[in-house]
Amino acid sequence: MLGRSGQLSQVANLTRYAGHADSGVRAAVATALGNLAFSRSGIGVEGLIPILARLSQDSKVDVRVAAVQALGYIRSNQVLPWLQRAQRSSNGRVNRAATIALQQLKLSYQPKSTAASRQKKPGKR
Repeated sequence: MLGRSGQLSQVANLTRYAGHADSGVRAAVATALGNLAFSRSGIGVEGLIPILARLSQDSKVDVRVAAVQALGYIRSNQVLPWLQRAQRSSNGRVNRAATIALQQLKLSYQPKSTAASRQKKPGKR
């Protein structure tokens, strides 16, 4: 499957099809980029955000849903505006995909500063 290898070198090959005339191809690009983000645990893939953000605004619902789902795999605050915008969509499938993506991020994303502050600090003697 496209994007499952976790190799960022695939991005250039995938993104050149993001503007393809066939919406099925554009949806496949979004899905492949989502697979790539997922395989890398959403880390180090912030470069995918602009292309997925553009696809999340596509005229075809299937493309928007795939892009929103893919954005949900990227652990970055940069995806929040796009997911929040999709959550306000009048299309139920897009709205639902955004809600699920936001919930997944909420469950899996823990900023480094929060993790560091939770570590027990040694007391002075």
